[in-house]
Amino acid sequence: MIKRMLYLSTLSVLFVSMFAFSAPAARAQQTEAPRQPVVYTYVSFFGVPRAQWPTYEKTLASGHKVFDSLLADGTILSYGDGVLEVHEGLNAPTHVGWFASSSIAGLMKTLAALRAAATTSADFAYTMHSDAITMSTMYNGKGGTTDSGYVLVQDWTPKPGHVEEFKDLITKYRKPWLDAAVADGTLSGYSLEEDLIHTETPGAYTLIAVFPNAAAMDKFYAEIEALHKTQPLFGDVYSSTIDYATHRDHLLRILYSKSK
Repeated sequence: MIKRMLYLSTLSVLFVSMFAFSAPAARAQQTEAPRQPVVYTYVSFFGVPRAQWPTYEKTLASGHKVFDSLLADGTILSYGDGVLEVHEGLNAPTHVGWFASSSIAGLMKTLAALRAAATTSADFAYTMHSDAITMSTMYNGKGGTTDSGYVLVQDWTPKPGHVEEFKDLITKYRKPWLDAAVADGTLSGYSLEEDLIHTETPGAYTLIAVFPNAAAMDKFYAEIEALHKTQPLFGDVYSSTIDYATHRDHLLRILYSKSK
């Protein structure tokens, strides 16, 4: 469920909506979406040598018992592991793990439980390792367990002075489409993330989109293409708020994830 999910912090994607920017009056009439309770996510990035991938991925299951116990008592809301499908070069992450909680205390309790339960395992020659803690007040998703699917992550940085405009576009026009995509099964879930602990330059946002399968991604991209044709002003309006030079995409395949 993570720069920004790969290098940040965590899951920015999916800016799709069915509205016309040429109707400012209608925009003004929309009400502010209620702020959702904060969800905090701890994300860990690992660079694993290719020859060690099978062994590393087998060891991930050893942590499920700890996570399941914490999920059952409400300490965490979800957890999961993924592997990069689009590799990003030397010293870049190959695998990502995450768990989410409604509190920082929940994250710290989970870290302590994982350390206490740790046993001697294979010696992995990691090429890199880093962690991040993100926060989100915009999200939706369906609970459950899966060992398949994909996570599409896109990083966006608003231009100076355009942060509120950027967030306003997403809240008022993107979120309704994202919620509809969750309802019809195109998305398993989504989350707009920002760093809580700033180990990178502040100001970036990450929109994480979770797909049940590759066919759902095809549907998503087809709808984006249709949007460009039916609402050509969208690109101009959105582009005016963000710095494209800092934009990055990441694609993960889910190895295992579980949520309430």
